[in-house]
Amino acid sequence: MFRKSSDIFLALFLLPLLALSSLAEVKEEGDVLVLGKDNFQEVVNEKETLLVEFYAPWCGHCKQLEPQYSAAATRLKAKGIALAKVDATVHESLAAQHEVQGYPTMKIYKKAFPGEFFDYNGPRDTEGIVKFMETVALPDWKPPRVLKGLHKLAKANLTEQLDKQSAWLVGFFDPAAADRSDTLALLDAAADQLKMGREPKAVGYVEVAGEDAELAQLYGATSLPTYLVIKRDSQRPVRFIHEATGQALAGFYQAHTVPDSVIRAKSLAELDSIASGTESLLIGHFDSIESAEFLANFLRESSHVHLNRVEGALIESGDLAKQLGLQINTIYLRKPVKLTAEGEASLVKYSGSQSSGAELLKFYEANKLPLVGQYNFGSKETYLSSQLPVCLFFLTVDFSGELRTSTRMWHSKFAKVAARFSGKALFAMADDEQEEDEAKKFKFEDSGSDLNLGCYGTDKRRFASELDSFDADEIAEFVSSVLAGRATPVVRSATARASQSGPLLYLTGASFQEQVLAAGRPSCLVLQCDRDKPECSDAILQLSEFATSPATKAAFPGLTVGHLDTALNDAPARTSSTRPSARPRCCCWPRPAARTRRFASTDPALTPASWRNS
Repeated sequence: MFRKSSDIFLALFLLPLLALSSLAEVKEEGDVLVLGKDNFQEVVNEKETLLVEFYAPWCGHCKQLEPQYSAAATRLKAKGIALAKVDATVHESLAAQHEVQGYPTMKIYKKAFPGEFFDYNGPRDTEGIVKFMETVALPDWKPPRVLKGLHKLAKANLTEQLDKQSAWLVGFFDPAAADRSDTLALLDAAADQLKMGREPKAVGYVEVAGEDAELAQLYGATSLPTYLVIKRDSQRPVRFIHEATGQALAGFYQAHTVPDSVIRAKSLAELDSIASGTESLLIGHFDSIESAEFLANFLRESSHVHLNRVEGALIESGDLAKQLGLQINTIYLRKPVKLTAEGEASLVKYSGSQSSGAELLKFYEANKLPLVGQYNFGSKETYLSSQLPVCLFFLTVDFSGELRTSTRMWHSKFAKVAARFSGKALFAMADDEQEEDEAKKFKFEDSGSDLNLGCYGTDKRRFASELDSFDADEIAEFVSSVLAGRATPVVRSATARASQSGPLLYLTGASFQEQVLAAGRPSCLVLQCDRDKPECSDAILQLSEFATSPATKAAFPGLTVGHLDTALNDAPARTSSTRPSARPRCCCWPRPAARTRRFASTDPALTPASWRNS
């Protein structure tokens, strides 16, 4: 259920609408700032260095700390270091957000680390607090990292530690380097993700200095930091080649502790069967295991490290490599044969570094789509996340059955049109039965034509054309009108209600412009969600309570509160997305102060301050 009350809507949507961002009054007891939910975040944002004590009035240890803390506040105030306190028994949600589990709990906040807070583990007498916080206030202060899941490895214990588990994720770094703490934080984040599995995962680090520098040479960690998977039964460690994040490092480890999934193709038929022959592949023919290692590891790791799996294969047959026209020890992108148009290059050579996974991924993403691709479950995200307009030809698509000749004929025709807009728009074929839901978004469910064209503009508005026959010039003119902003968008809209009753204004896709955007209302709050979803029902009840609240009516006279059912209606393009959202979405007008936010009862940041600073 959503958190009780209309305060959530007031905090999230109407305060930013009215730009109520002035700092709330801050009381002081001596030189200690007294904070609560109304002024906490503002003070945190304002102060360069801040120490906050979360206390309970009945707590004996808190009472003992009070005079020491107050004296420290007076001494530190002159140095620009603020001390504050929060009554955690009054502001329970605030204490919970800041991981307070006992009293007193002290937290450090630094403007240099926005959005973060750190445990205070220093002394609790006046002199100790002053000295500790003077150190925290220094420009080069680095927050302590809690490394619960890491093992420090050294020459003296390495062999013993490695024998304890079949595989280790190990980071090598210079202990004197400025990014030392960042490296440890990444490894710690990876360890945190890996500990969720059934088997214990071993994550460690080596500080490359003194006699331990020999370990870096032994394992080939020539540039620092370096991350390796070291296996007990293998003489060759595996090097991490991607952009370093905790999630990516965890995925890298997982990729090398499961059975090998890299395909080694020996025939053209085997190669064309990968991913049903509808996706571009990364391929290469190599003269040694060492030469093939970069591509093999990239393919092996792709589904673990990247959001989408990159398909590909190692070409083991020299005859197949010759048939494909591959140079030895070179990586290529091979587009799907059945989706490669006449005159379109089916092979694209990779000329970048064979040590950078990020560079290879960028090459793949830039070249993987053919001139006219196939829009389906596997490719949908790629097309809809593009910054270019996307045009979909809806028809019966069958590249391998009885209609394969017809499908290829249509593909050839579409490619000639698509070639006119190379670099300006993306094109794909969509099967009108398999992609029935997509076709409905363009209102093609009642179309009498066997061929329809639907385009997403750059702002993700939809444009539709029912084609009575194939006319390349007519199609090109329609696409040009979409690109130029001359086409009329498709707007899904339920039937408007004859009369409005209840606290919420019922909106439709067709009435939104008239009732909200062009109505000249002083302010309007609109909830967008799928009315059939439980989350939406809860939000509607919450919003209705807010709309009828006397406090709301007094604070915001003239406010209109409405609801748009996104299962049946399109919202304005500026507040909507092609991607469905499982969470309700609320938007404010007038536009200059408008904010949009998805929210749920599990969101820990439902506060005015978090909204104003988002």
